[in-house]
Amino acid sequence: MHRVIEKPNAQYASAVFTKPGINILSTNLTSEDDIEILTVEVHSCTVTSMYKPPNTDFSFKEPDNFQSQLTKLVMSDFNCHRIPIKMKKKKKKKKNPLENWAEQMGLKLIRDPRLQPSFNSGRWLHGYNPDNIFVKPLPCTQHRAIICAVEAAVKTETVQFKSRFNFKRAWWEQFTTYLDEEIINTDPTPEKYDLFVRTVQTISHRYIPRGYRTNYVPGLDRALKSLLEKYEQLFEEDPFSNDTIKTGENLLHAVSSSRREE
Repeated sequence: MHRVIEKPNAQYASAVFTKPGINILSTNLTSEDDIEILTVEVHSCTVTSMYKPPNTDFSFKEPDNFQSQLTKLVMSDFNCHRIPIKMKKKKKKKKNPLENWAEQMGLKLIRDPRLQPSFNSGRWLHGYNPDNIFVKPLPCTQHRAIICAVEAAVKTETVQFKSRFNFKRAWWEQFTTYLDEEIINTDPTPEKYDLFVRTVQTISHRYIPRGYRTNYVPGLDRALKSLLEKYEQLFEEDPFSNDTIKTGENLLHAVSSSRREE
């Protein structure tokens, strides 16, 4: 891991690390009232890490490169309390400052409500969700790591290296003919069971092709292979572009239709 940007602080230090090989276009940061905002720009998006101390009012001063890309990912330990539902009913106009900021910026919260709280307070003995994303767990912390992964709409699956019968290409007429000829002289007794199994296996290997694929997409046929290659190329160039999203949707629809036909 490479440290691309950091904001030293005696109490609230922040840093952003990246994997080797990632092309970093720019880095920038702001720091006011101990709120540390670090933004890293790559070829298809900006990734921003923010830390707000618990007793500090929420504010967001954008780094100079924050608006450099259309797609923005913001991850943070916001430390903002969510207004209870009962309070919202009584005061409908009052909103959390973090919610107001997200609405103004057009941002959406990536959150699965089925997941357990990301922070378990040892002092208050309760679970909260002040965090958005961390790269890996830190020792001696009450925070749980959260990972956000951008994945392709259609991706290959890795399976065990093992030969399997291809029943779609089997010569069923020859298979049934020779199987009937062989078992007609086999007595249906328990003593002849092993002989029967060996006969079926021998004829199966002769008339049912076998093969293997360690990587495949369920429902993908040869006609869709070129579309998959095009989507993989677009996803590699820019996973957030309109062409990538549209091609992925078309591929996903075609694969789903192929599965239903099977």
